[in-house]
Amino acid sequence: MQKKADLYICKATQSERFRFIQIFEKNFSYEVGKLYFGYLGINVDRVKMISVITDFRIHKIACFGVPIEYRDQKNISESHAFDIAEKYAAKINALAFKRPLAQSESPPVYWKFGLNEKDTIEEKAGGIVMIDRLDGHVWTAAENEEYMYDYNNIF
Repeated sequence: MQKKADLYICKATQSERFRFIQIFEKNFSYEVGKLYFGYLGINVDRVKMISVITDFRIHKIACFGVPIEYRDQKNISESHAFDIAEKYAAKINALAFKRPLAQSESPPVYWKFGLNEKDTIEEKAGGIVMIDRLDGHVWTAAENEEYMYDYNNIF
């Protein structure tokens, strides 16, 4: 069975491109002049959603395909996710911090926090930790790559 996905629009956008969603989701009704933002409330096969996402990105519409579970189930709060990030950071001898990372530039499947090494004098680039919004697990780089490829056609 094909996984279902919704389309998440990262910032308020008005475009006639939204009318093409009706090809894949008969219950979606495009409204001329409407600003679309967040989940569209559609249930489209993950693979079919890729063509929409690709077209939207070509037309500079920031969006992500998202498994419908992330839309339909209760997500953990950012503060709870930060607690998890701090515990993870302590295990790897790092510090987690709430870097001003725009969540709107990230898919709504995880919370993203900055990481820096503890006890360092040098200023380093640091890294990030991604905390799943459903169950709070720490996403691996491989898990993120798989999601980005499978749901968003991003290599």
